[in-house]
Amino acid sequence: MGTVSGGELGPGIGFIGYGAVASTFARAMAARGARVSAYDLVLEEEAGQERLARRAGEMDVQFLPLDQMVASVAYVLSTNAADVALTVAEECAPLLRPGQVYLDLNSTSPQVKRQIGHTVAPSGAGFVEGAILDAVGAAGAGAQILLGGPHAARVAEALCGLGLNVAAFSDQIGAASTLKMLRSVFSKGLEALLIECLVAARRAGLQDALWEALTETMRGTSFEAQADNWVRTHASAYERRYHEMVQVEDTLRDLGLDPVMTAATRALFARSCDLGLGDAFPEGAGRMDAVIAFLERQLGKTDANK
Repeated sequence: MGTVSGGELGPGIGFIGYGAVASTFARAMAARGARVSAYDLVLEEEAGQERLARRAGEMDVQFLPLDQMVASVAYVLSTNAADVALTVAEECAPLLRPGQVYLDLNSTSPQVKRQIGHTVAPSGAGFVEGAILDAVGAAGAGAQILLGGPHAARVAEALCGLGLNVAAFSDQIGAASTLKMLRSVFSKGLEALLIECLVAARRAGLQDALWEALTETMRGTSFEAQADNWVRTHASAYERRYHEMVQVEDTLRDLGLDPVMTAATRALFARSCDLGLGDAFPEGAGRMDAVIAFLERQLGKTDANK
């Protein structure tokens, strides 16, 4: 997907989309001597240049029209909403040239990353997929970023030198974004569960008490031990937990709330009942991996029979 040199282009870094992620990374990169420029749709609005300048604060960022910005940098970093990532790449691709790198840092599926790679390829520029694993608002420029693609190792080295926490994860497009998507099953799912139970607790007048109970539970043991126990004991306790979740769902409905996440949890436990988990582990499971492997195999058989 193109060559990557960038030497004759200088240390220029260009962001498409200048929000919280771009401004955080730009600050770290500028501190290491990078020449930072950016394009954002705000630039096309009335007084857009001034608004973006206020967003940049004291940092020296040059805000340019898209074509001028792309022409002046070695690395183009797309930091936008996931739903516009492909559109942004399509608008940028005709402006790219050999020797440049187009790095997509948006939270998109591996399929979309590959589409973006195919979109960029005719330009001769190198394409790299990026997956930001940590919340930038909390981790700042130290947020872990995984890169994928044939140029991942070279680009990771360059960006680490500019103050970002970057690692080459795979030479294949799609691996890093798949990991990001699967991680989001946990992180975003946990966020949704937490919101649902706290809203219910507030409705019941028990928010402070629940928060104390939750934090004490998580503080009392390591996540590794807690997670291992949850999954391992699922093999013997899934039916009891299913019936408990039926009661939990009823409780939320009695509070006047739609139990979106709770209903999904109840459905997952019901599925374990249907998959014969108890027959496979009559004495319980000794290892978490054994439970996950059994469920994955059974779900594969179920999918094959559809």
